[in-house]
Formats: sequence, C-alpha cells, structure tokens
Amino acid sequence: MSPRRLLVDHVLIVTHDPKSTIGGLYERTGLRALSGGEHVGLGTRNHIVPLGNGFLEIVEVHDKALARHNAFGRLGLAGLANAIARGAPDSLFAWSTAVPDIAPVAERTGTEIMALTRAGVSAMLCGIDQAIDDPSRPFFLQRGPDDANPGARPTAHAVEPIGFTRLDATRSSAAPEVWLPNVPSGSVTVNLLDDNRRGLTRVEIGIRGADPVVLTAEQPTGIAR
Repeated sequence: MSPRRLLVDHVLIVTHDPKSTIGGLYERTGLRALSGGEHVGLGTRNHIVPLGNGFLEIVEVHDKALARHNAFGRLGLAGLANAIARGAPDSLFAWSTAVPDIAPVAERTGTEIMALTRAGVSAMLCGIDQAIDDPSRPFFLQRGPDDANPGARPTAHAVEPIGFTRLDATRSSAAPEVWLPNVPSGSVTVNLLDDNRRGLTRVEIGIRGADPVVLTAEQPTGIAR
C-alpha cells in the first residue's frame, strides 16, 4: 500500500524485564522513561516515555491470571509471547491512535469497547483483540475529558524528541481494512507492507538537531546512536 499520513498516539513495548528495557532504551537512544502506574483490575502496569507529540508505553504484565480476562491484558500477554519466542526481554508489539468519540468507531469496526484507568488517568479503548490478531492494526483510544496527553509530560531526556515520524508494519495481504478509514490523519508516515508475518517492523522518532531514534522488531529499545 502507498504510505499514509496518520495520527499515531503511542507505540507499545511489552516487557518482562522493565529495568532492562528502560535502561537499554536510555543507553541506546537517550530517551528516559517515567513511572506510569498500574492499570486497575487489568493485571498490567506501565512506564511512559513522553515524546512531545505522542509517547512510548512500556507495558509489564504483573498478574497473568488477571490479564487473561481482559483485552488489554491479553495484548500484554501476546507481546510477552512474542518476546519469549525471540529469546528477548521485550517486544515492539502494538500501536494506538486517538479519536474524539470511540462509540461510532467501535460500531463501524465491529469491535468491543473497554475501560482503562490508572493513577487518575482514564480512557476508553476498542479494537484491541483485532490488534492482537494482526499487530499492524492500531487499537483506538478516547481519553477522558480532563486527562492530559502523557506525551506532554516534562522529561529529562538526553535528547530532544519531537514525536513519531514513521511507522512500518507488515500484514497479511488478506487483512481487512475496515479500520483504516477510522484512523485520523496526522503527521506520521505509516507504511503497511504485505507479508506473511504480521507486526511492527520499524518506528522512527524525530530528534531535534540529530538523526532520528530508530526502534525495530529486532531492537525494540533502539539501534545504538
């Protein structure tokens, strides 16, 4: 498919060793992670890497039994399975886009809505099970009316990120495209490539005055600068 200019709200890195993932990311890219919090009742918790425009979400599954019973927990478990299959601590596994009203998006895409809360932040999500099946697809997010975007949190990075610039993903050529018209236009070049494999292959983050940070399926915490 031709590249699209879409809104990428955030990208998920799923890990079973947060300390290693956070340390590796900072060492290779200069991007620092901040504590996020526990997702209430979902069996997951996170750290946030603000990028000014968007953010990385580092997700840990801390209660596998609880995670099995909700879509976001299953997303975390699928990311862990991907990491374990690679013999790695982490996996570049999913991406999300933000919409102003999630109800009509869920109806048009035939997906279920779920609630997520953590540390005073709330959101409604849909399309997560579909993103697990085909991680080239985003899941959709609607923030609470009073919730700030985590990407804007002040952070003592060693570099100055200006947000996502590119996202590449591979998908089955037979993958349905009902979700694509529901993704808002944005500033990120999204390349969807036909391949038997499915998933994110490359994410680029713009850095003011320097080369972009590059995350890949093989190096989820970045290619050393």
